[in-house]
Amino acid sequence: MEQVGHNSFLMMDYAPTPEGLIAPDQVARYKEFGDWMRGCYYGGGVAGKTEHPLGSAEAGTTQLVQFGTPQTIDRVVIREDQTDGQAIRGWEIRGETSPNQWTILANGSSVGNKWITLLENNVTITALKSTVTVSAPGIRA
Repeated sequence: MEQVGHNSFLMMDYAPTPEGLIAPDQVARYKEFGDWMRGCYYGGGVAGKTEHPLGSAEAGTTQLVQFGTPQTIDRVVIREDQTDGQAIRGWEIRGETSPNQWTILANGSSVGNKWITLLENNVTITALKSTVTVSAPGIRA
């Protein structure tokens, strides 16, 4: 399993020419990377029905998302509301791989703005369950 995100910035490190232009081959690579990012993270993500609205008091420390049909995924993206600071100190994501059979797909010690976990293998699931296992005292998770 590989994790990326980690509240960091991506530096592409292409520099403009002395005239202030970006070389055409670099522009093409930027576009290729941008197209991949949009397709991977901003376009055709898996959508499901949540048990409780995200962020609601009813959701508590566990959030369940159910899908109408089995979905094959290769990564899980989670985010934390940091309005009151970074609160999550432990979390896990489980996938329902068959009826009432839950498999841990990812876990960690903090989330921050965004945590992306690339799974070792594609997995087909019917639901996802995220659970905050440890949160900072006095901070809403």
